[in-house]
Amino acid sequence: MFRHRRISRPLGAPCCRPAIGQAMLSRAMGMFAALAVRDFRYLWWGTALGHVGFWAYIIAQGWLAWELTNSATFVGLVTTISGLPGLLLMLPGGVMADRWDRRFMLVTSNGVQMVGGIALAALIWAGALEPWQLLALVVVIASSAAVNLPARQSLGPQLVGPSMISDAVALSAVSFNGSRVLGPAVAGVLIALVGLNGCFVFIAGCFVLATALTIPIGPDRARNTHSRQQSVLENFVDGLHYVRDEPVVRGSILVAASQNSTGMIYSQLMPVFAGAVLGVGGGGLGALMTAVGVGSTIGAFGAALFTTLPRRGLVTLATGVGYGAGVLGFALAPSIEVAIAALVALGLMQAISTVSNQTILNLATPDELRGRAMSVFMTTWNLAPLSGLPAGWLADQIGAPMTVAVSGAVLTVTMILASAGLAHVRDFRDAQYARGYRVTTPAIPR
Repeated sequence: MFRHRRISRPLGAPCCRPAIGQAMLSRAMGMFAALAVRDFRYLWWGTALGHVGFWAYIIAQGWLAWELTNSATFVGLVTTISGLPGLLLMLPGGVMADRWDRRFMLVTSNGVQMVGGIALAALIWAGALEPWQLLALVVVIASSAAVNLPARQSLGPQLVGPSMISDAVALSAVSFNGSRVLGPAVAGVLIALVGLNGCFVFIAGCFVLATALTIPIGPDRARNTHSRQQSVLENFVDGLHYVRDEPVVRGSILVAASQNSTGMIYSQLMPVFAGAVLGVGGGGLGALMTAVGVGSTIGAFGAALFTTLPRRGLVTLATGVGYGAGVLGFALAPSIEVAIAALVALGLMQAISTVSNQTILNLATPDELRGRAMSVFMTTWNLAPLSGLPAGWLADQIGAPMTVAVSGAVLTVTMILASAGLAHVRDFRDAQYARGYRVTTPAIPR
């Protein structure tokens, strides 16, 4: 008697919105499923504490360099020196991560960073620290970090498996960026209350706890037999061939290189902004870096929500443009309040772009090559501190605000050009890799 009449509604009509919102909320909560994996849970907590120590160290290192010399050029020199070990050792570290026990690499390198923090605290307490000693200890700490990072970044996806890689990457970003809030805030308070030596004792303690939480992780038995049958040099060359021949991986690394070479100059000059531009001192320096961390933490959760969208590559590039605009806004900020707002915004955009880009790389790379691919990816991180010396020199010539403004404008234009030119990244879809790892070139290219 009565016919059922189908009522069509346009996409996005009110009745559809709750379902979309529920899916995004479910996705955000599902990100924590990776913590149900015992070994990944230990790795995550150890990583989180290590990151707190790392971000506190970045603040303390920069402020110590500024207090020792009151020179933007020396601040830039310290950051540049800290990037050289990563540039030289990150790729060999990736080869080791594909051949050796990754857990052992983490425990050893965390221990070296702990000793470096204690040494700096002792020298400051004794009043014996000279600029050359700071540079030497920066090299030691940075060298251990260069070995630590490829092992840490490749072990996480291995522990959870292909189905939870995006969750593991997002959770790692949450710990990295959440500690970006806590680490600088604690460092700023400690510098103000107990001085730099107390801050470096805290940093060493963070690495002690990070090491203790890494030890319970089960032995890394998933070593690639093919890699171990080859020489180290053959492993190294195979990794470079893979990065060169796989267009998605190559494009992902180019995006990271662009962002780290120009977008992070604001961070290298943050002590100069705190001391000479905004006049807020060491405590204010912690507040500025904390603002970046707040935005980055929100962005890390946002990156998990964006996994519901089919075009992860487009998200990477679009938020990269927003990142550049945020850097430009910080450089032109007329007050501390506007500067903090700009830092929150750029931190948010940077986190979404970086997490999405790193997830693309992990999905496109098989486990037997992940250590080497991630080491190339993370080598681009060292372009940031390497830009510190020229940026510091330029800041002494034309001012820190103008230097950072130029870097923000260059990054914005570069990301717009990448959106047009890197089609494999722009058009990347998770569905292509839903059943595991899919590569367009042989796993071990020749």
